[in-house]
Amino acid sequence: MRSFAHTVSLIKIHIVFVTKYRHPVITGDIEEDIKDLVKSICDKNDCILEDAKADLGTNDHIHLLIDLAPKVSCCAFKL
Repeated sequence: MRSFAHTVSLIKIHIVFVTKYRHPVITGDIEEDIKDLVKSICDKNDCILEDAKADLGTNDHIHLLIDLAPKVSCCAFKL
């Protein structure tokens, strides 16, 4: 749980990004680039990137677990 000025919250979202036509293009370097990009976006929005893992068996998607701040709407969270 995270404490803010007048609230305590626990808002977690699970996002799965899939490549177009599920082409196997996510390598280890691309996975790290995606993690860095999402982490910087989370930092700007007062969110926490808790976990990010690509399925290196198929190389076509990546899972993100993000702890949202209560001031951020799921619909307004733009990556």
